[in-house]
Amino acid sequence: MDITQELIEDVAAELGINDPSLVEKDYFVIQALDSLSSYQSPSFNIIFAGGTCLSKTFINLQRMSEDVDLKVVLTDSGKALQSSVLKTVLSQLKKELS
Repeated sequence: MDITQELIEDVAAELGINDPSLVEKDYFVIQALDSLSSYQSPSFNIIFAGGTCLSKTFINLQRMSEDVDLKVVLTDSGKALQSSVLKTVLSQLKKELS
């Protein structure tokens, strides 16, 4: 679904949000998290953390931060990988998400 400026402004007005850019940021955060949710690796897990995570959990869109904190937690098989191999795997993930 493409998002238009008009839709962003309509949603902001409906939710009583003074700054429509918060709605736009939230839309893109959700799109990124949706992409990440389907990614599976035997080497690591991706954990959504930080202020935006708390904001999404408590549904406080007005306090959404500018960034999204993601933690990469190695699995046992990931811990066994050489760091160069792990860097290659993470680099590939970055390319897939771009």
